[in-house]
Amino acid sequence: MSNPASVFGHTFFLFSPDRSLESPHPEYLDLTLGYAAEMPPKTNAYRYVIKGLWGGFMGRFFDDPLYKRVYEYSNMEFRDIWVYPLNIGEDKTEDLLDYVWELGLRPYFGYYFLDENCSYILLEIIETIFPEKNLTGDFPLWVLPVETIKTLKSHQMLGQGRIIPSLRRKFLGEFDDLSDEEQTQVKKAISSNPDTLQTKEAMDVMIAYYDKKKFQNNGVSSLEEQTNYQSLLAMRSTLGPKSEEDKIKRKSLDPIESHYPAALSVKLGSLDEKVYQDLELRPVVHELLDLSAGYIEHSQIKLLTPTLRLNDRGGIRLQQLQFASIANLVPYRQIDPIYSWKFSLERTHLSDKLCFDCSVRRLELGFGMSFALGKHIKYYLLPGLGADWGKDLPHHFRSGPGVFNGFIIDFSERYKFKTSFDYIMADEWGKSRQTIFNPGLEGSLNFNKAFSIRGSYYEWRTFPVKAPTREISIAGVYFF
Repeated sequence: MSNPASVFGHTFFLFSPDRSLESPHPEYLDLTLGYAAEMPPKTNAYRYVIKGLWGGFMGRFFDDPLYKRVYEYSNMEFRDIWVYPLNIGEDKTEDLLDYVWELGLRPYFGYYFLDENCSYILLEIIETIFPEKNLTGDFPLWVLPVETIKTLKSHQMLGQGRIIPSLRRKFLGEFDDLSDEEQTQVKKAISSNPDTLQTKEAMDVMIAYYDKKKFQNNGVSSLEEQTNYQSLLAMRSTLGPKSEEDKIKRKSLDPIESHYPAALSVKLGSLDEKVYQDLELRPVVHELLDLSAGYIEHSQIKLLTPTLRLNDRGGIRLQQLQFASIANLVPYRQIDPIYSWKFSLERTHLSDKLCFDCSVRRLELGFGMSFALGKHIKYYLLPGLGADWGKDLPHHFRSGPGVFNGFIIDFSERYKFKTSFDYIMADEWGKSRQTIFNPGLEGSLNFNKAFSIRGSYYEWRTFPVKAPTREISIAGVYFF
């Protein structure tokens, strides 16, 4: 979530020899071919978004050995790599290689993040050698990398996937497999000296920790860390090889199993004792209460999501337009310190009694930490800022500090709940100050990756005291 280029993923070709025969080299030397935007080194966020959406960058093909991809994606950016055999036969493989060689003679294409991106171009290459298959026809507006993989799978063109885990996944997976005593040893070794480690499993985790920390620091280690690392490797070399069982791979969920990215929600609710019906279309891609397989757990990415409302008087209006609602609530751990944050920008109608039903633009920012309270409960605490502006407000603007906090409860992938207790202290240009308290509860019953039922209850309490606004709703969500 901290790397914009990795949020939606990336795909590339991997060309490997037939390893049933004698292989001339290890897999990490196999050639890869990918398509990516060529960006100047100092491209800022504004240029990145604008030029990326409108084809301002040029795209070109890059061929590198696999170890360079692993170094960049798995080691530097902590992204897992999934490898799928492309089952197209020897003749079609030759056609593919010939066509790829021809494309290499034309170095540049226009690059569009939403549609003509890395995944679409590779899918188009495959479609060229299979003209009878309509591989690109299912993507009228945007193309997500994982959806192109699903398309190939649906045409029986892919074999079973396997993972090349990132350094972070290796480290956390091996750490979680340790006994309580071994985990305590590793935590002490991180803050002091690794010479106290006693088992090869604990040493393997500590080696993974040093590797992870080095790449987090752009490939640089301190002199002390280098000394400890060399000493640890010497100790580990006396204890024999690792176990053959690869628990990390066994725990990983194939991205092909992820839910469909777009969602259509039909909601029936009551706000301040008035019945309404909502129709929401979420183009992309994931919410906190969705099935998490194939996505970053405890994360949310919603973009350009409109909501139409039919009220009890028969009127229809645009109730809300979420430009972006993004959150990263991965629990903070001493061994893996990741901070949590949220960002949302929307046009909406207010539900608090200070300006009930006022049309405003709203911005919310929060930064803090999340914590695991056992296996199924996570708590997040994000101090931040809230701001509303619009001509319906008495002074056209209000803003102030706030706290976004609550619990995420996931008893299983099927049953998930989220509670929130948000506070905002709103100041209207110093002319009036109010506090808004917004507690709520949401729950989801996920039947499969195509359908879910959601229920929610929210209150808006304001100080100075006014009567609270209450909202209760139930919705069916169809993923496609």
